[in-house]
Amino acid sequence: MKFKEEVTHDDAVGAGSDRHCGGWAGRLPDIFPTAAGNTTAKSLNRPAGRGKKLAQRKAEADTTASHRAITANTTESLDAYLKDFPSGQYVEQILRALGLPPELVYRNGSIYSEKSNAEMVWIPAGEFQMGDNGGDDDERPVHTVYLSAFYMDKYEVTNTQFKQFIDAKPRWRKDRIRTEYHDGEYLLAWNGNTYWSGKAGHPVVYVSWYAAMAYAQWSGKRLPTEAEWEKAARGGLVGVTYPWGNTIDRTKANYDYHVGDTTPVGRYPANGYGLYDMVGN
Repeated sequence: MKFKEEVTHDDAVGAGSDRHCGGWAGRLPDIFPTAAGNTTAKSLNRPAGRGKKLAQRKAEADTTASHRAITANTTESLDAYLKDFPSGQYVEQILRALGLPPELVYRNGSIYSEKSNAEMVWIPAGEFQMGDNGGDDDERPVHTVYLSAFYMDKYEVTNTQFKQFIDAKPRWRKDRIRTEYHDGEYLLAWNGNTYWSGKAGHPVVYVSWYAAMAYAQWSGKRLPTEAEWEKAARGGLVGVTYPWGNTIDRTKANYDYHVGDTTPVGRYPANGYGLYDMVGN
């Protein structure tokens, strides 16, 4: 079992699903341009006085908008602030006001776990089409689901990150985990309580749901719900089977043992939300 982590602003420590481990996971959206990226030749030619006044008005508007977002105290208010002020100076304050756990930090336009250093991606609030009319009974019919905004790990949890967890929480080591918390194949691909050489950046596999949940809590996150996972995996697309279309493509995912092993996380293209390996690795 490979897993990601996820957290919402209005449910920072929520209940998980039985599919994939979730907690916070990912970089803030690509709407955080750097100052250098926004500089143009035209802006450099503006009179100094005019530029100073424009900067002052922008700073005042930034302050006003941040106060409005914090007062509203909703994920939608953060969405609105980020849309108008993608590089605003109050992003971290708003994230804390909306429930960013202390175990997570905002750094250089991204959210990270201090313990695992996992980068997270912002999944915006809104509706999406969940299910598959041609799928199993529990997938039919396709229906509209609204979700609040949440974060999900940009990459799958690696062997290195999970090793950090069991070193910090020895009761989850392969030789100490309680029998009721796994099915007998826990960390089957490891060599005792560590991973094999060359596998540091590969996704950890053979992790029980209980251990995945414990890892998520340790890193300040939680498991995603089934709906959150599906929305994130779709990457914003509607009515298609895969994050890139309706045809499976071996150049875009590791599936059906065609590689013969796992691959380092992030080797295949990201989906529309900037999440990697959502189809398989």
